[in-house]
Amino acid sequence: EDLKRLIAYSSISHMGIAVTAIASETSLGTKGAIYMMFSHALINGLMFLLSGAYKRRFHTRKISKIGKYEAPILSSLLVFGAFASSGLPGLSGFIAEILSFMGVFNRWETSIWFLVLSAAVTAGYMLHMVKRVVFGEKMGEVEDLSREELLPLAMLVTGILLLGLVPSLLLGPLEGV
Repeated sequence: EDLKRLIAYSSISHMGIAVTAIASETSLGTKGAIYMMFSHALINGLMFLLSGAYKRRFHTRKISKIGKYEAPILSSLLVFGAFASSGLPGLSGFIAEILSFMGVFNRWETSIWFLVLSAAVTAGYMLHMVKRVVFGEKMGEVEDLSREELLPLAMLVTGILLLGLVPSLLLGPLEGV
């Protein structure tokens, strides 16, 4: 019911994957964990800024209250952030999860299912949140994002896309790891 708390749960899930990847003591696991940290910073930075934008407009973080009004740009960015957090291919979260999963699989084949389950649960509650906030019956419109709000969000979106589409930007410097 609380948007910020839901994003925090997603953050905990991502850090759990990163810690497990590091614990695998494999090169892929270490690279995956580092990639996850960078990806996590971008994605959760985006999501927490969006949470703040909703809070400023509605004076609440309750999903049931903020889902009744239209703000197309704000809603689109929330969907993008939820997809990135869920590990959608082409976005940085996907590369981070795949590398982490491969590293863990190389060390503990059966443990991979716990990570996959964690990622699936995260995707499930993020998509449920999107359904409640973005879709459904609307009661009116609310002020959308201003230019000043849009600039930092656009920078985070660009980073998420770049790391998702050009993984060598971060993996290149990690070659010796």
